[in-house]
Amino acid sequence: MSFLNTLKKTICERRSFTDVKNKHVHDYYQLLLPLVGDLHIGTTHKQITLNDQRLLFLPPHCEHSYYSLNRNEFIVLDIPHFLLTKINKNNVDVEGQMIQLDDYWQAVRSLLLNEIDLKGNNSRIQDLMHYISRLLAENNLPRSIQYIHENYDQPIQIETLAALEHYQVTYYGQWFKDKYQMSPKKYIQTLRLSKAKQLLLETDLSLLSIANLVGYEFQSSLTRLFQQFEQMTPQQYRKKKR
Repeated sequence: MSFLNTLKKTICERRSFTDVKNKHVHDYYQLLLPLVGDLHIGTTHKQITLNDQRLLFLPPHCEHSYYSLNRNEFIVLDIPHFLLTKINKNNVDVEGQMIQLDDYWQAVRSLLLNEIDLKGNNSRIQDLMHYISRLLAENNLPRSIQYIHENYDQPIQIETLAALEHYQVTYYGQWFKDKYQMSPKKYIQTLRLSKAKQLLLETDLSLLSIANLVGYEFQSSLTRLFQQFEQMTPQQYRKKKR
């Protein structure tokens, strides 16, 4: 089944899903917060199992299938696009984004559940949307990009990055290049270069120490990085820019 449905207001309700695999698409955002059980969701290149550890943020026009093999219940929030003004739409994964169900999101879930159970009016849910919009904006970067920024000083495997986005490795490379106009390897290199520049200008650390801090075992690796992107050595960069 495929349909489009334009929302004029936010719809928030409990929903359960059957073991029959259905498919649809809609032109509004959707947020799925787990209460009980699992939900299997498939997009063109992703296979996602939504459980009590994560929630799912689906953008408009993302065709997806869904089914569950066990008892389940979810809070489903259907959100008109004009309510999510804080979100950079260019960073939204077109095939859906998994978000960790941390303390902030658990609080949101409790508040939404309370409004549903009390049959609260839509205006109170609309008020909550300002907070939800801010949380979504903070989680706007794809999980693999967050991982790179948190672990740029460690070896990073593309298999790990692809798994974080629930993509196959071959598709992940293409997805990344389409989104950021560079390969994952180059993105990591440019981030390490930026961090190394900062350390060169703001500290008196040795070149080996800086190399280690940005993820390289040897000073020579840092030198090659600077020669590739800046056409000078780290020593020359420090002397020129200070």
